[in-house]
Amino acid sequence: MVDDGTVTIQNNTFTNNSVGLKLSSAGGTPAFTATGNTFSQNTFEAVQALSSTFPEFSNNTANNNGTNGVLIQGVVSTDKTLGGNIPFVISSEISVLANKILTILQGTI
Repeated sequence: MVDDGTVTIQNNTFTNNSVGLKLSSAGGTPAFTATGNTFSQNTFEAVQALSSTFPEFSNNTANNNGTNGVLIQGVVSTDKTLGGNIPFVISSEISVLANKILTILQGTI
């Protein structure tokens, strides 16, 4: 599990876990980036991004997980962009604060 801060997770393999990678925030403004990782054979989601973390993803693969995607939820409190080659799954709801922008790139699932 990764909690807050500016973190880049790159070129790792997450296999045979309950959740491949779990990202959360203790109330800060995290900046998580995941690039070139492989998520496979995890019981639940490839990635759980809880508490408004909204990570940036590129060139990752997810296969044979309970959910081959990124579970997201929370409040967009800074401008954020969702994109990448792994689907996003909204677990409950996402709220966007006034004067903040949530951009979903073309082709994002």
